[in-house]
Amino acid sequence: MDLYLHDRDAVSDVISSLNRDIEEYKNSVTALTNLINSIDSSSAWIDKTIKTSFVSTARSYVKQYENLIKEMEILVGYLSSKNSSSSSLEDAYARG
Repeated sequence: MDLYLHDRDAVSDVISSLNRDIEEYKNSVTALTNLINSIDSSSAWIDKTIKTSFVSTARSYVKQYENLIKEMEILVGYLSSKNSSSSSLEDAYARG
């Protein structure tokens, strides 16, 4: 019977791990954005067409990373909600 009990701590650990990953991604995206802005404002590039293309491509990657972060935040919200619901259901069942 204990095999099917909801493991609140395990789900909380996953949520905490995802939150750490989200913060790490956000910091990396900020660093990448700063680098892209630095490249964009630099006059050191000889071929402006390549520079423009490079900056545009790099910004598209940043957009994808930002979308990934949003999806991870949605997953954290979903897991948190389900963890709470499952815990409440299990508590109610255990008392009944």
